[in-house]
Amino acid sequence: MRWRVLRGSCPIVASYGRRDRGLPGRAARLEQALSELEVPHDVKEYPDAGHAFLNRINVGPLLARWSSWSG
Repeated sequence: MRWRVLRGSCPIVASYGRRDRGLPGRAARLEQALSELEVPHDVKEYPDAGHAFLNRINVGPLLARWSSWSG
């Protein structure tokens, strides 16, 4: 099991946006692995949220390009 590195971890909190196309199914996989390893956890997947849903601004590619232009 590749998740074995998590064995003995401190409690884990993870929040995922279901609409994040880059991480499909990750919340469920992490939930299963942590349960199997008996690591205390709170994994949530928010159905209407995308990537970086807790940020106040969109930190997508446009901001990254602007940052590289400004020097």
